[in-house]
Amino acid sequence: MKSKLYLSNKIEVRKSNIHGWGVFAKENIPKDYIVEECHYITLPKNVKETDELWRYSWKNFDSSITPFGWANIYNSSKSDKTANIIKEYDKKNKLLFFKTITEIQKNDELLHNYYKSVLYYELKIK
Repeated sequence: MKSKLYLSNKIEVRKSNIHGWGVFAKENIPKDYIVEECHYITLPKNVKETDELWRYSWKNFDSSITPFGWANIYNSSKSDKTANIIKEYDKKNKLLFFKTITEIQKNDELLHNYYKSVLYYELKIK
């Protein structure tokens, strides 16, 4: 099991023109670069849509999770074509990895298409 989570020094959180806060490149970032590892917890099945914790939960396999770190600060691209990062799971260690899928230029916002995985937005889309 890991004893330390990775957070790249190439990214920072600042105000976003898309929504609230966002994660931005402080310098150019190459493709296939892991920018962050986040721990997550699995939510109990009895968490309701009205609970604040539910708003920040994501679908993960057959359950819902709440990730830590900057996971809920990344804004969504709203489509896979405009996303520049993806998330991958390490179920054994309960970790999410955020990895670039394109080269990202300095000052660009890091975006992934999470509308299908975040329950809050799934509810709004339906």
